[in-house]
Amino acid sequence: DDFFWMNHFGDPGYKYHATMTQLWGVLALRLANANVLPYDFEAYGKNIRSFVDELDVKSRVHDHLDLKPLYSRIDDFEGAGRDLNTAIGAALSANVRTPVETAATNRVNSELMQIERNWCNPDGIPGRPWFKHTLYAARFTYAHLELPGLTEAAEAGDWKRAADQEKILESELAKNIALLHQARRDLQASTDRGAH
Repeated sequence: DDFFWMNHFGDPGYKYHATMTQLWGVLALRLANANVLPYDFEAYGKNIRSFVDELDVKSRVHDHLDLKPLYSRIDDFEGAGRDLNTAIGAALSANVRTPVETAATNRVNSELMQIERNWCNPDGIPGRPWFKHTLYAARFTYAHLELPGLTEAAEAGDWKRAADQEKILESELAKNIALLHQARRDLQASTDRGAH
């Protein structure tokens, strides 16, 4: 992808470049100006569920692994995200009358950022340890790959490795569910203190 290729084939007129610059600029402003980071973990949970559903349809994982505990964790993650969304809405509505404590929002934002870090497995995915994220990676072709450790194990028919990868995902979901609950409690406590 050199200048000639981009200029003639990739993005003549650089319209996509300009659009992406605007998108990332607006996103940066939105994140920088938010009292509480505008993450939607309920939607995130729905995406994780769709990843598992798609993998199961393609590789019939349910024939080899019990997916009920994983789906249960996903349900809990999605529910905790919904509860946090409700608490954020209440806190921001109350913020009009009484500002939410800066220390509280800093703590909540730190917890929310930790959630993304918790998806990183220090061991990486089997066979390609440089990919640490358990939800997203690239295939050898650079195509996107969701649930890379679990997906590659299922596609290879290595059900022992798939079970290990499922347990890692369940563990990460559990850590993140706890963080979502903690963020909600911290936000509610701050709102309650401000109301008195």
